[in-house]
Order: sequence, then C-alpha cells, then structure tokens
Amino acid sequence: MKKQYSPLEGIIPLHFNVPEHNLPLSQFINAAKSAQEIIDNFNQEFFGGQLKYEIRIVAPQPGGIVELLSVGIIGYIAKLMWEFLQSEVGKAYIKGLTGFEPAYWAEKLGQKTKDLSEIDKKNLSRVLIALMVVGFLQKDTPELQRVGLGLDKFREAYSARNTVYEGCIANPEVQGLGFDLSHDFTFSRADFPRFIVDLPTQPEKIELDEHLDLEVETVDLVVNSPNWKRD
Repeated sequence: MKKQYSPLEGIIPLHFNVPEHNLPLSQFINAAKSAQEIIDNFNQEFFGGQLKYEIRIVAPQPGGIVELLSVGIIGYIAKLMWEFLQSEVGKAYIKGLTGFEPAYWAEKLGQKTKDLSEIDKKNLSRVLIALMVVGFLQKDTPELQRVGLGLDKFREAYSARNTVYEGCIANPEVQGLGFDLSHDFTFSRADFPRFIVDLPTQPEKIELDEHLDLEVETVDLVVNSPNWKRD
C-alpha cells in the first residue's frame, strides 16, 4: 500500500502536476528554500527565533514529482512552544492557518492536551509547523490578513510564497499544484497568479557614523488645528 505522506506526519508535500514527471532543479530547490523561509519568518514572529529545527528531503515516491519536506525539531524550549499553543494569540494563528485549534490536532495524533507531561511535544510541534506552512501556501491573502498575518510583519513568508507560485508560472509544464499525494490537485495553473502579492517596500536602513556627535533634547510641541486658529 502506497504511503500517504501528509502534514499530520510533519511532512510538507508539494505535488507538482507535470506531464513528464520531472522538474527543473532550480524550481525544486527554490520551493524547498521557500518552505524554510516561511518557517523562519514564523519562528521569528511566534517564538522569537528560539525554535530550532531542520528541513530534510524525504525519499521520493513513484507516480509524479512530489517534493516531500520533513520538519524535524532538533531542539527547542518546550515551555515557550507550549505557552504559544495555549495562548489565545497562538490558538488564533493555528486555527487561522489550519482550520482548527492545537487541541484538535493533538487529539488527531492520539494525544491528550490537559496534562503537559503527556504531550509528545516534539511530534506535535513538527506537525503543527507543517500544517501552518501548507495552510499559508494555500490560503488567499485576505484570509491570512484577517487572522493577523499582515504583509509587513510576514513579508519574508509572503516573498517565499511568491517564489513558489512564480516558479510554477515560469514553468509552462506545471499544470497544477497539490499538497498531498493524490492526483486531485488543489490548484490549477489558472489559480497561481492570485497567490502572488505585491510586497511593501522595505524602509532603508540608515547607518550612523559612530564618530558622529549627536545632541538630544526633549521639547514640547504645540499644534493648533486650522479650525481653532485661522491665521
């Protein structure tokens, strides 16, 4: 029986619908890097960069080009992760990206959520990260923004998603993209453009001369509205 890899196994499946069952190496690599960049952005915003993980390529399966990226948690602060999953903010992000709160996915994995000591925290973490990446890749931008995933704060993640779909558009052989091993591809070629977003311009970094003398003072500013003082 063919194994059905899914995010519930901590796997991020990227299934490209191509007629000849091959893909340019650059597109394959860029898709994997994009998944990692999305996780990197989530790590910075949700966990302050303290989540330690790695992305590994899983052995390919017969029947098409399936890019299987395994999320491996190699070290992290359990308390930090648990607090995020239990917080209202964390629950909202998880539900917004995956459709359900963390407790639902813990139960799907046969885990209880009442007692922290009974949780396989590493496995739950890798599953939720995989689910979040897949959710981010297949949800429309307005839906993501409604749950707090704005273009400014998650610029790197949106940029990575752009890379995935721009790669699909650039390769005329890619007729669809799915996120499991079935041949019912989630999106057709006509869907790709709607996942590409215009990103806000990043503000220029101003580098100050370390030898520059700066004077700082506190002042009170009084502003008169034109409705109050016509002259």
